[in-house]
Amino acid sequence: MKPSEIFGREDKFINYFAYMRWFGNAIPLISRGKKTVKQPVHVVDVAKAIVNAIRDPDANGKTYALVGPNRYLLHDLVEYIYAVAHKRFVAYPLPRPLYHLGAQLFAMSPFEPWTTPDKIDRFHATDLKYPGLPGLEDLGITPSSLEQKAIEILRRHRAFRDLEADQDDTKPAKTVSY
Repeated sequence: MKPSEIFGREDKFINYFAYMRWFGNAIPLISRGKKTVKQPVHVVDVAKAIVNAIRDPDANGKTYALVGPNRYLLHDLVEYIYAVAHKRFVAYPLPRPLYHLGAQLFAMSPFEPWTTPDKIDRFHATDLKYPGLPGLEDLGITPSSLEQKAIEILRRHRAFRDLEADQDDTKPAKTVSY
């Protein structure tokens, strides 16, 4: 199984960006996130794919590319995360070496580090397309979009006054075509 970034309620992807609000309103992104394309996949879809592959004797020995239905620029994805959480979003470009320096300081923590240089590189790497590999659909799974699951992940990042605000007020994230 080759999953792209996995998102869900207690994930380390969507919540990573949502928790950046504690460092101020400006969110550091390499190249402002305009050069990175992500195609996140829901954790339940990945789990179902594993179960279906185990049950299917034809899946033995095959490699599956597990990706969500939509591709996003990282900038647009993080902007959508903040829109659903009803938070202000301002992206600023941070050079990779400077971002790594800050991440190395966090990585020295004796507890689970909030970020590491490896995590920064992974989050700012474009998800590859594997057109020759089977995917979720080949295992009988219709992938869930980020927009379908965003509110259950991001509601806890809202202020009390915004808890009951409807997600329909938020425009869906802009997608990137293949």
